[in-house]
This record gives sequence, C-alpha cells and structure tokens, in this order.
Amino acid sequence: MRRRATIAALVATAMALALVGWLGAGGSAATKPARPSKQELAKKLLETKGVQLTPAARAFVARVASGNERAAEPEGAEARAKAAAVTTAEGPAARVAGPGLRNVRVNDPARDRHQQDQTTQSETSIAVAGRNVAVGYNDSQQSLLFTTQGTSLSGYSYSRDGGRTFTDGGPLPNRPGYVNFGDPWLTSDRAGRMYYATLAGTPNFNLGVSVARSTDGGRSWSAPLQVSPGDPPIDLYVGDKEAITAGRDPTRPGRDVLYVAWDDLFFSATDILSGLPVARSTDGGRTWTVAYAARHSLLEGCSFTQYLGAQPIVDPASGTLYVAAERFQVDDPQCQGAELVTSQVIFKSTDGGRTFGPGGQHRRHHPGGHGRDRRRAGDPAWAR
Repeated sequence: MRRRATIAALVATAMALALVGWLGAGGSAATKPARPSKQELAKKLLETKGVQLTPAARAFVARVASGNERAAEPEGAEARAKAAAVTTAEGPAARVAGPGLRNVRVNDPARDRHQQDQTTQSETSIAVAGRNVAVGYNDSQQSLLFTTQGTSLSGYSYSRDGGRTFTDGGPLPNRPGYVNFGDPWLTSDRAGRMYYATLAGTPNFNLGVSVARSTDGGRSWSAPLQVSPGDPPIDLYVGDKEAITAGRDPTRPGRDVLYVAWDDLFFSATDILSGLPVARSTDGGRTWTVAYAARHSLLEGCSFTQYLGAQPIVDPASGTLYVAAERFQVDDPQCQGAELVTSQVIFKSTDGGRTFGPGGQHRRHHPGGHGRDRRRAGDPAWAR
C-alpha cells in the first residue's frame, strides 16, 4: 500500500471542519454551528502534521493558539506612545579575527540585556548602497520569554565605511499595533534607499509581511508597513518566509520596482487557500499592491499544494521578474493515498509583477517516498 503523504493531513482537517460546519457552510439558522475562533484555527493548524512553517511562523501560531498572551496590542494612543519611544541607540562595533578574509562582528553583545543565556542573533541578510552596508537579523536582545507591544525580534546593524566596522542599531521599530517577528530580508535600490522585509504580527493576530524603509544608509528605519493582504474578512492568515528585491521597471527603465514574495495560508469563512503572493511597489515602498503567482484551494478532495522559500529575481537587462520557490504537492482528488512530490518551480512576469505565467518546474518525489531523480531525456517532470 502506498504511503500517504503526511502533508495531506491539512486537507483532511479542512474537510472535517467543513463537514461539521466550522467554515460556516450549510445548515439552518437554528443548527448552524458557530464559526471557529482564531485560537481554535491556530490549534488545528499546529496539530496538522506535515504543514511547512518556519520556526518564526510556528512560534507566532503557537502564541495565538495558547490564548494566554496577546501577540500585538490594539492600535491606540498607548501603542503609539510606546512605538514612538523606540530609539536606535548606538553600540560599539566588535571585531573577530579569523584566517583569510577578516570577520567583523556586526552586533554588540553588551546590548543583550534579557535572558542572556537565551539571546540569539540569526538568519542574517545584507543590503549595500555605496559604502553604506546594513545587516538585518533575528534578534532577541530586548525580548523576554513572552511578547509585548515593545517586543521587536527584527534587529539590524549598519556600517558607513564599506563594512570595516559596524554599529548595532538595536531593534527595528514596531508600527503601532504590530509586533516584528524577524525572518529578515534586505535589499537596496539604485537611488541608495534600503528596505527591510520582516514578518509582523498584526492587530488582529494574523502573521503578515511588512517592509521598513531607510533613506540614511541603514542607520534608522521607518516602522514597517504591512504589504500582505489586509485582515478582514480573514479568520486566520499566516504569511511566512518572505524575500525582497529591487529591479528596473520593464516599461520604465529609469524606475525601480520593489518586489516581496512569500508563501501564505489563508483561512476565510468559505475556503482555505495556500499561495505564492508577490507584493510590488513603484514609489519607493510607500504603497503596495499584491498579485499571486499561484494560489490553490485546500478543499479539493485530498489534494494539497503549498510553497516555501520564495525568492524574487529581476533580470537587469529587461526587467523581467522571476519568482522561484519549493512546492510541496499531493495530487489526490479522490483521496486514494497519493505520495508527496516536491518541485523547484519558477514563475515569470514580464509586466512588473502584475501577472504571472505558469510555473516551470523540476519535480522530484519526497525523500521519504519511492521516487528517484527524474531529470532525464524525455521526462515530463521538466516543464518550460
């Protein structure tokens, strides 16, 4: 008997929820069950085996599922006052000697004030504009074991001498009502502006994607602006593993377009969707629009499709946008027990991220299955 891919359990959960009315479909007014709370949806998501979530996303969903603490406070005067109080005090740069190329420490260990044995800096990303260098990283230097409105897990350092020395800038400021949850990705445009993409908990306890902006070489940053879909009418939204890049506009070569790509899970009153969204901005990150390179319903039998690790790349000669990602897929509309197949897929856009063509892919079976590398002459696993 062929082994059923564990990732298909999410679809089975979704179907079960639909049958008992969790998604609010069917039934009379007298018997119609109440829609699930965000806490209940988060618990179901965590209980589903095989779902692809990064540690940052899983930690956020666990906080929502616990119901014991708020991932973000409602937007209001108190939240705005706390956000305004966030500063970027400078700390000394530290150097670490090593063989070959000189290794320069970018964070300041003296700033690790809380839970020092648990403090971590990880998942680094870098942006360069002339002699200005900015580094973003997950940073728990100012966080306790629980999150508050003052928590920001997105840290940064900057250099004004081409990377010879760095100053620890501290945490990225939170937008009022939001909490930065790390998973950073940085880029710069031809005008020298820098951009910092991060996961951020929203006021309605969804996990979205936001982008901060720096016009002084990474020394200071704006509060990140949400670029993922807005909250209503979403019951639960989980964005994850974002990446950002800048490249020339295909129709206006003198203008840059910013692109942010990530994977998401979208729970609404009528459907559960997974997708590969791409946000674009043509005004230096002030406003954003979102298109989907691919999107799938998870209520189609036992079939399942999810993306992870989106990477946008722009051809500097033409402005053509490519978005690469890993796809996890079970093709099982009749619930017969199909295997999980993973693919490296690339989607192409020639109109600045407004629309995308079908994805080309290299398909392989999951390592736990019985498949082998299928890259050989005439194999339909390779699509153009």
